[in-house]
Amino acid sequence: MARSDTKFENYFSAKTIIQELCRARVKLADHRNEALFFHDIDRSQRSAEEILATDWGEIATDIFPARKLWSRYRRRSGYDNLETLVCAVRCLSQETPQAGWAKRLRDTVEAIRYRALSQAPFVFAPPGIRPEVKNPSKHTYRPVASFGLSDKIIDCLTSRYFRETLDSALLECCLAFRPRKYGRNDGLDIILQKKQIHSRLFVAECDIQGFFDCVSHAVARETLTTLIADAQRRDSSFNKSPRALEIFDAYLSCYSFLRNVRQCAELELKKGHQDAQYPWPEEELRLLHETSRLERIGVPQGGALSGVIANALPHSADKEMRSFCKERSVTYLRYCDDMILLAPERAAAVAAFERYCAAVKRLKLPIHCPQELVPYKGSHKQTFWSAKSRAVYKWADPIEVDAYPWIQFLGYQIRYDGSVRVRPSSINKELSKLTRITGRLLGSLQPSNMSNIRRSPRSIVHSFRMKVISMGVGRRKCGQPLTGPLPKCWANGFRWLSGKNVITSNLRALDSQRERQINRVVRKLHKLELPDVQSKPKRKHYGFPFSYIGQFLRLGSSSDAR
Repeated sequence: MARSDTKFENYFSAKTIIQELCRARVKLADHRNEALFFHDIDRSQRSAEEILATDWGEIATDIFPARKLWSRYRRRSGYDNLETLVCAVRCLSQETPQAGWAKRLRDTVEAIRYRALSQAPFVFAPPGIRPEVKNPSKHTYRPVASFGLSDKIIDCLTSRYFRETLDSALLECCLAFRPRKYGRNDGLDIILQKKQIHSRLFVAECDIQGFFDCVSHAVARETLTTLIADAQRRDSSFNKSPRALEIFDAYLSCYSFLRNVRQCAELELKKGHQDAQYPWPEEELRLLHETSRLERIGVPQGGALSGVIANALPHSADKEMRSFCKERSVTYLRYCDDMILLAPERAAAVAAFERYCAAVKRLKLPIHCPQELVPYKGSHKQTFWSAKSRAVYKWADPIEVDAYPWIQFLGYQIRYDGSVRVRPSSINKELSKLTRITGRLLGSLQPSNMSNIRRSPRSIVHSFRMKVISMGVGRRKCGQPLTGPLPKCWANGFRWLSGKNVITSNLRALDSQRERQINRVVRKLHKLELPDVQSKPKRKHYGFPFSYIGQFLRLGSSSDAR
């Protein structure tokens, strides 16, 4: 629910800042726990203490009570480090307010509050740029911005202020970064409901090229002002915060693609691989802006305020599409830069798609050229899936002429009969992650490294099995009811599948891959001369409740791909 008090300074209370600091400390603990897993097996690997808080800037990590004091505040049911740490900090700071860590925590909170709320001009430090693989075969990367902890907290809480105070002005078709009421799952349910009414629908899909890298600062500021005006018309008591707008302007000023990426981060990236690059549709942007100067283009990917921009920027297009689509029975949905529209008549879908493309062009954003599809047969099927934007096509049983059986939206693929599955690219990422973590473990299990191995084969296999299960489906326990995916795991990102008619083939591939990787470790251990190597690692049964499939399916709710 939205906050009842929308004053900007209330978003920077000591309680909220401490919670964000605790969130950062728990994230650091997760990184250290990852290192601890490998160090516990191979002492030559980095220890947890060697994992430094590199993105904390001037904030020290000694602003929290000792880790051994946390355990008494842990709930008996459930396992949540963040909740435990927040509770421990709250209670212990009251019990021992003169403790050194408590004083340092208070000073840190006040320093962040002063930066955010004082009259002094606000400036974000230029973010670091971390390359994230986009397309390995083409050596392309996505520039992910990383702010220091103080900047990150101010960015996060300012974004929360905008999201919660401006949410009432956003339309139902906007599904991304909503604090309440609407979300991605609602949009997917709308699609299924629409399909139940119409046996055939005409669909168009549109994706913006490098959305965050192509946002004009001037357009972002203008569209935020428009969204604020819409919120004020809905609620006359709402007053915008000048300080929040100042922080928003500082966020835009600290970054541009040309300055931070093209002239700096990309040069560093090419030192590792000459062909590596951060793709940017420079020519398209020059045509849209009718200028050769593109200095104030691009916002940080990964920053919280970028989510506000992702909703504010296309808001004018959403308003235009709402009135246009309502008259023609067209369903229009948008999640950040991904758009899909569905209509029972081709002419209505074509008109709506043309209207949307024109609205995006006015926002000076380049779209992937809509692809005219060829019949969904044989080798042409791959052409359908490789398209980023698809011009209007018929979504129906493929026995019909010029029909296509699938649509794709928000990481899911939905078949004409209502069956759903996870998009293959998401499956492939998880498959690669399982292979990668196994390779890292096998790299330690070498004959030349035997003196550093300090765990028995049985213990190594058990620890590794528990780790890959936790990564995929969470820390599930025997006897725990299957009510849906647990938090903090891969399956939780696709919790909308629960209760749906799920196509299981790619989920089965994940379960098979996990067992193959565990067996790779078992085979490797049998080749090594370790203590009790003659004792074969006991194979315990971790069945349906611990499988990827088991997180989503109810009996009788699955289907096979066609």
